Amino acid sequence: MQSCTPRARRRLAGGRHLGCLWTVFALMLLPAIATAETVVIDGFDGATVPWPLTQATIGAGTSENVASVLGGTRETELLDVALAETFDFIQLGVFASPGVFDYNSSVGADGKVRLTYDGDGSLNEDLQMTPVVEVAVRQFDFASGLPLDVTVSLSDNLGQETLMQSVNAAVALPGQVLSFDFAPLAGSLDLSQITEIVVDLDAGTGGDFRIEEIRAVPEPAGLVFLLVGGLTIVRRSRG
Repeated sequence: MQSCTPRARRRLAGGRHLGCLWTVFALMLLPAIATAETVVIDGFDGATVPWPLTQATIGAGTSENVASVLGGTRETELLDVALAETFDFIQLGVFASPGVFDYNSSVGADGKVRLTYDGDGSLNEDLQMTPVVEVAVRQFDFASGLPLDVTVSLSDNLGQETLMQSVNAAVALPGQVLSFDFAPLAGSLDLSQITEIVVDLDAGTGGDFRIEEIRAVPEPAGLVFLLVGGLTIVRRSRG
């Protein structure tokens, strides 16, 4: 059996030492990632305003105090309303069971929904460990071939950052999840002090959709970093 040289033994011991340090580091981070697994911004399982709101009844916006919503308040606005005929309509609101936000409109009706979560001015949420906002689209009919444009905006005490995505095909159950990663914007956005979360949904003329949940989750790159780093050290210690 060939014995290791002193240099090889030192290298092996050093690799094991780094591997141990990385293990300790990973074990320290993993509980933080696990405990911040998901922040539910709105699961649409509670409402104080009965369905449906309409273009005539929503007015300048409707604010609800809902305990299960992040910050305790949900403000719903209907913007940029355009009706081709007097009989065209828009209906929107929360079905607490099964827990969805529902929007439907007639063929000639157009409008944009804005959902605002700011705790009635008192929100101060730390999203450093959960910088990815996910919007779970349960259904979308892709009416007239127009997309569902979804915009998510996060605000801190100094400013706002906005990301947008479009759904360019019909969505049926089990749905589609849109992910908005704000981690790369941490230099211009203080994720430790988020004061307002705004989600805009625009389905175009005659569009219908349902949203199942809005949530904040950890960035997948964080878990990949731990895995790749650990594998790299193990490989070097064996080399």
